[in-house]
Amino acid sequence: MEGNDIYTEISESSLEGNNTQADGDVQRKIAARQNIEAGSWKVVKKEGGNVHSDVWKHFGIVVGKENQHYKGFVQCFKCKLIKIYASGSSTSPLKKHVCCVKDTSSSASSSGTKSVTAEMKKSFRDACVQMCVGDIRSFATFHGSHFENVIQTVVDLVAENGRIDAAQLISHPTTISRAVSSLADQKRHEIMPEIRRVMQRGMCAATTDLWTEDFSRRHYVTVTLHYITENWNLTSRVLATQTFMEESESGENISNALKLMFAQYDVDENDVKKLKFTTDGGANVLATKILGVIRLYCADHKLNVVLRTTFTLKLIDLDLFGECGRSVVNAVGLAIDCIKTLKIDINLAKKLVIVPADSTSRIFRTKLPSLQLFLDHFDKVSPCFTILTVFILRRVFLTIFFSVYIFLDRSGSSREWSQCHSGPTKPS
Repeated sequence: MEGNDIYTEISESSLEGNNTQADGDVQRKIAARQNIEAGSWKVVKKEGGNVHSDVWKHFGIVVGKENQHYKGFVQCFKCKLIKIYASGSSTSPLKKHVCCVKDTSSSASSSGTKSVTAEMKKSFRDACVQMCVGDIRSFATFHGSHFENVIQTVVDLVAENGRIDAAQLISHPTTISRAVSSLADQKRHEIMPEIRRVMQRGMCAATTDLWTEDFSRRHYVTVTLHYITENWNLTSRVLATQTFMEESESGENISNALKLMFAQYDVDENDVKKLKFTTDGGANVLATKILGVIRLYCADHKLNVVLRTTFTLKLIDLDLFGECGRSVVNAVGLAIDCIKTLKIDINLAKKLVIVPADSTSRIFRTKLPSLQLFLDHFDKVSPCFTILTVFILRRVFLTIFFSVYIFLDRSGSSREWSQCHSGPTKPS
């Protein structure tokens, strides 16, 4: 198959259908090849993300020569075939390409491995589904190079030893936990000389942060060391991530926790003082000068504070709508809620967006899109005001009614009040 034959992919695409979309795809592929040949686009190996698939041994992604932006195409390294591929989508269609099939068949025959049939794949998929449903596992559990390594290990063991009992092969969770701790100690021992060397020379910096896990409300602290190796490679190593055991996240307790982390690497205290720490602007961090070292304010945290302060509801209250800003936002929110609840105008209800709740310290939720959409469709909202007024008045009346009723009930007068307004009660 010639690489410069622009009709190579046309003949293959025509098998997919003769509709208008297929014709448009062919034209896009021709234009992509022309851009590649002209030098404005280029083909590079895929890096980052999911590059574990063998497909990327055969296909490169098409990017712009100047800005390196992905153009939505991939090209076979061998036959130069161009295919349309959306970033992040399944690679199954690419695996059907003849160059991938030939390579898979040849490698399988040379290594003595069997090709996976559709029935085999379905059986394994069904087993994964049963595990996902029965044990409530994440879908991502069955994806990634480490999961592939587990499956390959099992397959190799069966090939070498024949059929084995899976229950006897699986280790107890406690055993796995101890093995993880042992592996961590081993890795820590391996990198200890390098960590001590760069810290003794004062050629590194550190970042640290504390956070709380939402489900169990446990507090964690992490220290990451950043330095440049002798080969001029920027390296970041997580020295430790541990549960913060102290009840108070005071500056003194943070310092003590960090000292214990560095002690695991047998680092001298004087070497620790050579570090420059990058942290957030938490009051507990500022109050204590962590370990007596130089502290730099994290640029990401500073930018977050600036944006959060700029786009909070206070800006809308005071600057956008004046003193009645919050009332305007609440009124618009109530109107949108009523339109969607009462279904006065179904098409209008679909176009409007509910005003989000107030922002938190970590999540910013802007209300401007909801207000803008309400303003854009104001001519359609206006006819609904009569119904909205009745609905709102009814809601206000019921609120007042139940407030009075609860008050009277507490004072023991609810029965008398009900008789006065609904007539005499029937004898039981």
